[in-house]
Amino acid sequence: MSEQTALTLFEVPLERGFRGYQRFWLPPAIAKGGSSRWVYVPASIVTDLVAYVEIDRAEVVADAVAAGRYRRIRRPLVVENPRVPLAIEPGSSVRGIKLAHLGPAERQRLLVDGPDGLVPARSG
Repeated sequence: MSEQTALTLFEVPLERGFRGYQRFWLPPAIAKGGSSRWVYVPASIVTDLVAYVEIDRAEVVADAVAAGRYRRIRRPLVVENPRVPLAIEPGSSVRGIKLAHLGPAERQRLLVDGPDGLVPARSG
């Protein structure tokens, strides 16, 4: 469960239209025992993931944005450009941390700067 809850939207497969299996890389920073590996997901599960992200998760995130919950995160790590998902810590001299290097605790603070403000990068 800890591996799954630490995954970001940048890591889980969310592309529709594929048949068979899609794969994603589970980085060592969140894999149990540091055992990074490819994870294969059947197309039916990808369909469910997409529905979850677009409907259920989107509703919860919108409510949290409206309540200002993500602005209260102390020392956030922010992905400014989703096409190049690198985390930065505002005000820090460290720039461009690869998401694969972030552990579960750091991923709790990981946000994406989007059109509606800061939203969580984690998938769950």
